Amino acid sequence: RATAPLCGGNLATLCHMLGTPYAPVFDGHLLFLEERGEPPYRIDRMISQMTMAGCFDRIAGLVLGDFTGCGNTAAVEAVFQDAFGGRNIPVQFGFPFGHGEPNITLPVGEIATLDTETRTLRISRRHAA
Repeated sequence: RATAPLCGGNLATLCHMLGTPYAPVFDGHLLFLEERGEPPYRIDRMISQMTMAGCFDRIAGLVLGDFTGCGNTAAVEAVFQDAFGGRNIPVQFGFPFGHGEPNITLPVGEIATLDTETRTLRISRRHAA
C-alpha cells in the first residue's frame, strides 16, 4: 500500500521525453503507465531504458492500466514482474485507464492510495474545492 501524488501516462511518450526539459520527475509519486500497440519486447526495451535512467529508483508505487493491442497480456505482465518484482513497492496491473474502454482519466498531481490487497486506487483531492 502506498499514498502519493499521481504522475505518469503513455509509456512510449514518457520514454521519448527522457533527456529533455519536459521529462517528468517520478520520485515520490505513484507512477501510472499505459500503452497501445507496442509488443512486449518493445515495452521491455522502454522499461529497461527508463530503469537505466533512474526513473523508477524512488517511485512510491506502480499503477498499470490498459495495454491495448500489445499482444499477450501475460507476456506484458511478465515484463513488469521482471522489472519491478524485486522492489519493495506496490505494483498493480489491470486498471481501466489508457486507450481502452472504459477510459478513465487519472488526475496528475492529485494524492492517491494504491492498495494491492483490495486492488483499488483511491483518489483524494489535494486541494479543497
